[in-house]
Amino acid sequence: MVSAPANAAQPGAYSFMLATSSVPIDGYLQASKSGFIDSYLYPPFPLAVDTLNADPLLITPGTLSLLGTFTGQTRTRGTGCSP
Repeated sequence: MVSAPANAAQPGAYSFMLATSSVPIDGYLQASKSGFIDSYLYPPFPLAVDTLNADPLLITPGTLSLLGTFTGQTRTRGTGCSP
């Protein structure tokens, strides 16, 4: 696993650099914050150039539960939302 520290200039903004020796990165981005459910962003192909607007969305457990109430979905821990 390759990890890179993220720098946040303002809340919700981040940037980081990885030395890849010009080899595309086939991986994912994990975002986490205390009080929120971890979010994962999987690009559709290996990244070979700088990428903008890769914004993982974070949601609180309470908000996810409220969405489940409106949509009739329940959350099973570790599996996401399921009918």
